[in-house]
Amino acid sequence: MIEFMRLDDRFIHGQVATTWIRHVAPEALVLVDDEIAADKMRQSLMKMSAPKDIPLAIYDTRRAVEKLTGSLAHNRIFVLVGNTRVAREICLACGPVELNLGNMGFKEGYENLINRIWVSEDDKKNISTIQQSGVRVYAQMLPDNMREEIPPL
Repeated sequence: MIEFMRLDDRFIHGQVATTWIRHVAPEALVLVDDEIAADKMRQSLMKMSAPKDIPLAIYDTRRAVEKLTGSLAHNRIFVLVGNTRVAREICLACGPVELNLGNMGFKEGYENLINRIWVSEDDKKNISTIQQSGVRVYAQMLPDNMREEIPPL
């Protein structure tokens, strides 16, 4: 089951590797990204950045859904995605209870939704679809920080 799901466009970095993973204490970390899953060099970089005591799996979206609804369905999993399209696909197929928005960096023409969350029109549609499916969406940089609920979009 998905114990914790985070959208962070930086993927595995200090906050995720040292703080969130320790806070959640999952059995495994599943990184879901179509581009990284197809790029051995980027996979190697992610593996170097991940804590060595937590198994890391990197899947494209289709394979992640298969695994999260199949062989990993009964494990405590930390799912990490980098964009709202993938988050939407995982949320609709796997039904996590919550989606933590960690960082969606500034891009020209994007709207600042809340703190470090910059969104396009497509992002807003994806987040709205996620919310309408019953998933609670909030922003929280670190476990000790206050959660900031994302209002319905």
